[in-house]
Amino acid sequence: MARVQMAAVPPARHMGEKLAVRGQLVPQREMTLEDRAHEVAFRCFGKADYSDCPYAAHLVNELEKGVYWSGVFWWDFAFLACNRHPVLGIVCCHSQHPLGKWHRAAIYAFIAGVTFLLCFFIKLLQAGTPDALEAKLWGIVLNMFVSVVMLVATKVLVFWATVHSRRPINCCLFKGVCCLLRCASRLIFAVVAVVSVLLIVALAVAYHFLKIQQDHQYFGLFTAALLSQLTSLILWFPTA
Repeated sequence: MARVQMAAVPPARHMGEKLAVRGQLVPQREMTLEDRAHEVAFRCFGKADYSDCPYAAHLVNELEKGVYWSGVFWWDFAFLACNRHPVLGIVCCHSQHPLGKWHRAAIYAFIAGVTFLLCFFIKLLQAGTPDALEAKLWGIVLNMFVSVVMLVATKVLVFWATVHSRRPINCCLFKGVCCLLRCASRLIFAVVAVVSVLLIVALAVAYHFLKIQQDHQYFGLFTAALLSQLTSLILWFPTA
């Protein structure tokens, strides 16, 4: 039998929004198999009203760490990708996911900026290597390294951005700790936004420097960065 709790139901749990109580208590319960299948089928596009949903609190928790939904592997994996993939999540994450689309876009912009900076240093190493074959091998190895680093960095940033949503439903004992985690995640997001702006400036300087040195490396930088990004986004699927 599903466990029943009494709790105020939040209309949304995006970062930066406070839980709103509409003056009534709605009996809360854990999601059933039918509820999970319904969310997979209809909730990745558009918004729905969860103000009187009996499993709203459990849904927010499960969107971040749950993996079993409809019981069909491909449907569940597609739903997981829509909510956790760095790029797909920007377009089609669930409306109740604790990490909103704009926050995902900011995190991805930061990761892309770091990728360009790392590729900039790769190009400098390649330029200092006289042997063409050795330079190419260095490029392949370092591009794979950048891809793995970007994949791990993305997962870490997403984890910290949603760490406040990982608490148990209606936890009162650790409420103060949860508030601290929420504030810490907001601080990290603010730092990410500021650093992203600084990276854009640094990239402009780096592009100008590369163009002065060797014109073909200026264009090669885009190729290396794009390859690293694509590799990182593809590597996400087997590591999901």
